[in-house]
Amino acid sequence: MQIYQFHNPVGSNPGGKVNIPLASEQAFYMKYVNGVDHRKIPPNAPWDFTKQPIYEALTLALCKTLGLLVPRSWVLKGHNLDLHYHSDVTKRISPGKPYYFLSQFVEKHRVEDEISLEERMQLEKPYRDLLMVSDIEGRAQNYRLIDDKGTPKLVYVDCGCSFVDAKDGRITQRQELQKLLTNGAKLNKRLRQARRTLEKTGIITNHYDLHQSSINAAALVDSIPLIHIPFFPHDHVQTAKLLSSEEMEIIQALFSLNIAQVIRKRAGRKDVIIQ
Repeated sequence: MQIYQFHNPVGSNPGGKVNIPLASEQAFYMKYVNGVDHRKIPPNAPWDFTKQPIYEALTLALCKTLGLLVPRSWVLKGHNLDLHYHSDVTKRISPGKPYYFLSQFVEKHRVEDEISLEERMQLEKPYRDLLMVSDIEGRAQNYRLIDDKGTPKLVYVDCGCSFVDAKDGRITQRQELQKLLTNGAKLNKRLRQARRTLEKTGIITNHYDLHQSSINAAALVDSIPLIHIPFFPHDHVQTAKLLSSEEMEIIQALFSLNIAQVIRKRAGRKDVIIQ
């Protein structure tokens, strides 16, 4: 597969803008990481930096489930890639990675309305909190309003991965996420308590128009191993077939504990998000 890089990376992680002649939508952003920052990852954590594109694709799949608008994206297998570079490119995409993350450019007309943009950001904040999507607010390049058939909609141009972070080409993890899994002696009890909270809670999705629905929070977490990750150009692979049992266990534990925590914080509110 031929890939032409025509722009340097945006942000701290390696990658860049590319064209793929095979695809009808020829403009994409391609990225990856090169390692793990062991100073910011718990000892014995199961994270595999080569799978970061899968982690990010899983995050976007969960965003779609709750009705957050994200670009089309794929995991791209690294074998048999024929990389070419424009003469202006000084930071080249490295060949030979097992996986790359590939996302489509958001080409719809941008709506310049800062007040509506911030209002929509506040309305959708509970969903970002539920999914641990934190690398968004205050970074205007990561989100925008677009005009979709006359309706302004908020699209997240770059969500990243929610349960691990990627910075300067390495996997890291926020302290608040590491703390969710600390105090191992009581972890199983906290997971049981979280499960009870999730089982009795419904989440009203953020879908526009008539597509809004309610998803049980426990069912959302249970669905994670069953989610089909899109592979470029036309394949899909179940998450459980891509990640180890250790990875799946910690991902589901993180989401369980975090979602339960968000639900409890919102208890007592007149809430249109959580039932």
